[in-house]
Amino acid sequence: MRNITKLLVTILLCIGYQQSFAQPTPPNGKKWVTVEALTDEFNGNSLDRSKWQPKHPYWSGRSPSKFNEANVSVSGGDLRLKSTVRFENQKGDWVWAACTTSNTKAMKKGYYSEARVKCSKLSMTTSFWFQGSKTEIDVIENFGAPSASRYKSHNTHMKTNTHYFPGGFENDQFTPWEKTDLSPPVGDTYYTYGVWWKDSRTIIFYLNGKKVRTTTPKGDFNEDQYMFFDTETFTWGIGLPSKASLKDNSKNTGLIDWVHTYKLENDNGGGNTVTVTEVNISDKNVTLNVGETRDLDATVRPNNASNKTVTWSSNNNTVARVNSNGLVTGVSKGSAIITVTTQDGNKKATSNISVKGDTPPPPPSGGDIVIEAETFTKTSGTFNDASAGGSGLGMNATAIGVNYVNSGDWSEYSINVGTAGKYSITYQISTPSDNAQVQLLIDGTVVATDNVRNNGNWDQYSALVSSSTISNLSSGTHIVRLVASGSNPWQWNLDKILLKRIGGNGGGGTSQKVTLSPVQDSYMQRGTNQNNDLVRIEAGTREGYLMFDLSEINGTITDAQLKLTITSDAGSGNLTVHRGTSDNWSETNLSNSNKPNAGALLGTANKTYALSATETIDLRANEISGNTLSLLLRATSGNDFAFASKENRGNPSAKLVVTYTSGRASGNEIQADNNISLYPNPIRDFVTVSGVAKGDRIEIYNLLGKEVLSLKARSEQEIIPVASFSSGMYIISIAGKQTMRMIKQ
Repeated sequence: MRNITKLLVTILLCIGYQQSFAQPTPPNGKKWVTVEALTDEFNGNSLDRSKWQPKHPYWSGRSPSKFNEANVSVSGGDLRLKSTVRFENQKGDWVWAACTTSNTKAMKKGYYSEARVKCSKLSMTTSFWFQGSKTEIDVIENFGAPSASRYKSHNTHMKTNTHYFPGGFENDQFTPWEKTDLSPPVGDTYYTYGVWWKDSRTIIFYLNGKKVRTTTPKGDFNEDQYMFFDTETFTWGIGLPSKASLKDNSKNTGLIDWVHTYKLENDNGGGNTVTVTEVNISDKNVTLNVGETRDLDATVRPNNASNKTVTWSSNNNTVARVNSNGLVTGVSKGSAIITVTTQDGNKKATSNISVKGDTPPPPPSGGDIVIEAETFTKTSGTFNDASAGGSGLGMNATAIGVNYVNSGDWSEYSINVGTAGKYSITYQISTPSDNAQVQLLIDGTVVATDNVRNNGNWDQYSALVSSSTISNLSSGTHIVRLVASGSNPWQWNLDKILLKRIGGNGGGGTSQKVTLSPVQDSYMQRGTNQNNDLVRIEAGTREGYLMFDLSEINGTITDAQLKLTITSDAGSGNLTVHRGTSDNWSETNLSNSNKPNAGALLGTANKTYALSATETIDLRANEISGNTLSLLLRATSGNDFAFASKENRGNPSAKLVVTYTSGRASGNEIQADNNISLYPNPIRDFVTVSGVAKGDRIEIYNLLGKEVLSLKARSEQEIIPVASFSSGMYIISIAGKQTMRMIKQ
């Protein structure tokens, strides 16, 4: 911190930093207390080693840079993160970067942290972030001076997002970067950037003490995290720093004036109670489309009121509903009034909500019907879970689905069916609970009841294909009711429901969906193979090649989609996806002599490809068959763009989503097969499952509900090695239809 403010610093220290820029208003009966391990004024002449380490504890930096402890210093009232030239020839990891890390994972759920930062004027980030083993909060990843002209404006953006790594850093489920515009640029002045890790599913970002964004991460954020300040290079379109800028001491250093961190504690202090005098609402008039959301903010006056607790309500939940945090969702066409009410004094403020649109439009003829779980028109239940953090009676809507679902809770949705016929049912669902079950009703009639497998998590959504189908769903409007019908008091979290037409009013086999990652991926640039962590596409210059293994698909492919997450470089234009004419290539030997030529045109896209957006390209399913599929991606116009290859550490690779119909009967027509047996039992090294059908999925779970093995039967008698299993009882499931118990000795 600047030396001229030392008197102020002394005062702040005396009162526990309570007047730092502006913490969020604490809940009733709580107060903010400084967390010393994550608070520093950086006023000395060296790094306080009792709090900080001048390195990253488990990462060497982002290529083409490496962290260098010598580039971290404290002087002039700042923590200084310098970036310099490592190799003059600019080969390999030629940039020295800098990183400072807290000594321990001292950042915890519920804490608020803010830092006053002036970014370097380099084509690199100056970053303030937190990370545990499977969670990450990026308060800022700001570029001080992008070298690529098309990204010059990024020096006026505060960039924030979150990452969730449920299966390690390779499995990154991230919220897209969101920007807040700033003026002047981030390298010209200090800004105070803050984050309140309010709860496991709520991350709130602040700029100069004002809330700018609320994020719902992709998973529950509960683990403790390290705090980081660092500088990083990025190889996508933002551009790399020049040697001249890295040698310019007026540009090459990011400055952290101070960092303050707070936790909530009970406020048992004395003094008179300060009563609430009024409450204001951020938006007096709001217009939404059906399914659209808006986050309303309430401001309670005076600022030092003792009890700032508020509740939210809607006078017409069939038009617009609101959750306990002020998130409003448009439900159907009409008008509604949202009211915020203070607990102290019953003060009120209102917002007038106008919702455009009526019933949802019908899907394309023969198309899928996707029901987003959070878009229910009604919900209720038998257990009030408000004291546990839920919304009361019924399901709680979040940004991505529903949670706080208790046994007996139900929700309703209005759908418009474009084409009558037989539909399969697939839930994107997750639960760590046993005895969880989901039931689906159409216009009051039960059409499906399915047990939900315990996968050990609330937020690792996976496809649950119903054992039933809707045999004759007529075109037009229908009411869908979803019921949590299991016996466990806490049931499941749900992302969405997919109703997929699989035929006319009868017949057909089991509709199954599988998501495949490429087994080979690369791109050619002017005739040269570029096998790295990106696949780049550019008209006339770069073509992408993907190979997928279809050998596990036992049936007829009825639908296929290619999903690309734009990772490194945004762009635009016309993209064509062709089936490759050959499969005799790999990502390491791809060349002009063996690259696949363009065969049948499978799909196209013509649009702007935004950074972090996932683009879906529908493919012609009738052109896809065989054990291997090679795809050629070619742009015919527009600007270049890129997506992650399978080797990319931090971003999702391309995905091929395939729906296929097997030759076996589906739905309730499939009964337990008494001819299926397993032996020996108890087991020791191997178990033989006899009487299965080729292609049946065999899954083994322990008694905690955790899956320990999954495979597809390749014959009617499958021999499974189990020597590595711990002793105990296991459940074996055959094709999701029949279960048996076995004992491992």
